[in-house]
Amino acid sequence: MSDVEEVKRRLNIVDVIQDYVKLQKSGSNFRGRCPFHTEKTPSFFVSPEKQIWHCFGSCAKGGDIFSFLMELEGIEFRQALEILAKRAGVKLEHFERELHRDEKLTLFDINQAATDFFQKALEKTKGGERANDYYKKRGIHEELKDIFKIGYAPSSWRALSSFLIKNGFQKSEIVSSGLAIENEGGQLYDRFRARLMFPIFSPNGQIVGFSGRVLLENEKEAKYINTPQTIIYDKSKELYGFYQAKTALKEKGEAIIVEGNIDVILSHQAGVTNTVATCGTALTGLHLSLLSRSIKKIILSFDNDQAGQKASFRAFQLAQQHNFTLYTLAFEGGKDPADIVSQKGSHAWQEIIKNKVHFMEYLWNALSKKYSIDSIEGKKELSDEFFSFLLFIVNRIEQSHWISELAKRLRVRDEDMFESFRKFEIDKNNVNRYDVSTKPSQVSKAGEGIVKVKRDRIFQDKENFIALFMAYPDLCKKIIEISGAIALESIAHIKKEVDGYMTKDELLLKAQSFWPSEYLAKKELLRIFNDLSIGEKKRGLKTLSLGNT
Repeated sequence: MSDVEEVKRRLNIVDVIQDYVKLQKSGSNFRGRCPFHTEKTPSFFVSPEKQIWHCFGSCAKGGDIFSFLMELEGIEFRQALEILAKRAGVKLEHFERELHRDEKLTLFDINQAATDFFQKALEKTKGGERANDYYKKRGIHEELKDIFKIGYAPSSWRALSSFLIKNGFQKSEIVSSGLAIENEGGQLYDRFRARLMFPIFSPNGQIVGFSGRVLLENEKEAKYINTPQTIIYDKSKELYGFYQAKTALKEKGEAIIVEGNIDVILSHQAGVTNTVATCGTALTGLHLSLLSRSIKKIILSFDNDQAGQKASFRAFQLAQQHNFTLYTLAFEGGKDPADIVSQKGSHAWQEIIKNKVHFMEYLWNALSKKYSIDSIEGKKELSDEFFSFLLFIVNRIEQSHWISELAKRLRVRDEDMFESFRKFEIDKNNVNRYDVSTKPSQVSKAGEGIVKVKRDRIFQDKENFIALFMAYPDLCKKIIEISGAIALESIAHIKKEVDGYMTKDELLLKAQSFWPSEYLAKKELLRIFNDLSIGEKKRGLKTLSLGNT
């Protein structure tokens, strides 16, 4: 993968552009006012799916992440690449590019040669016989052994190293591949010995590394060891089984993420071929970026212990950041997918997947065991922890659904639960959640940017005010009746200021999803109107009260 492709893979075009342009969600895309010409109605669109931008206004400009920065900053491609590479954490190879390219090709060749060696050792050595017995015991079919190119690393200290040297590879190249370690005397010894070998494929089918499992478990050896970081292998990027799962991922639109290599293999054997696993690390944003090209749903199959629960909670936060819907699977008796397939058959595993539950249901089940919902204190503690996860959900309709569900299950009124969440959110977020132009992390050194945040929050209040008036016209009439011409003039002024920034449908959706009842709408209308009256006294706004109506 080239530097340019790697930068594009790591960066989301929306995140980069919204540092320069205030963007709002518009369907599956984002829109804002074009930075390259003056306009009142936003005509600048960004597509996160295609990773491109385009202005449908008078300038008609468009392109990718690099062309945007070049156009905006007036710089050449090389400068744009350096700026974005630094942001993405990509180290550019400069004049050593061709040298590194050759080195990468060599490592691919070494890994392929090692894979052939391990497969032959599986079939032709005594240790390989024991490895084959293990595969049979786990129920792995010959066909799957070939698809995943499973092998065996002999127990000898230098079997693989000697084979690679005989085939023309240099000591330094073998060490760089991670397959061998050089001692102080300059001798090589193999990293993987007496282990089942699982090659790790890149998305395009090249072998980039290995995972090795011990045959005879003991306390002195790690159950699994993996290839260390190399110039072609990074465990935070690669997913075991992704290459074999690519077609199924696109067809089904969802990925099942399991914990182990054998879980992946037996899941594929059971016909569930959209299954992958992380390579000895927690799920990362880079893993999700890879998956986002094919799917929008993730099904987690982690152990139901404390560690598995913690991993699931972390995965939920990452999934929300990458716009995934997250589900979990329920297991009985601490069994993993491989155990279920080998002991109960393919049908049992397929049924468990059919009964997947949304992550928020999983969260409710975990919290309802942790807290007593029969006491007021328990309800409060549970709702606060539940709210902390709701904050990660961007979609207001989905968020509102789960707030209503929580109210029903804790046996409290919807409006009380919505109001509690609103207060919880305000306490946790000093910056309005709709303000995507300035993130909390960007509010700044020595107070820089604070004025911008305050100004954007006022604008958002005005936008919310108009949205609520559209969604609740009866309240609008009451405010006009009480305040008369002053309110009409003020509302007209506010509407003019925010006009065209969001469509009518978007404004209605925003109001109805966040303030789903007239009770909540009235409180929010009065809060905003009265806050604005403080900041705009010269316009004649005055404090209002609608009483208990």
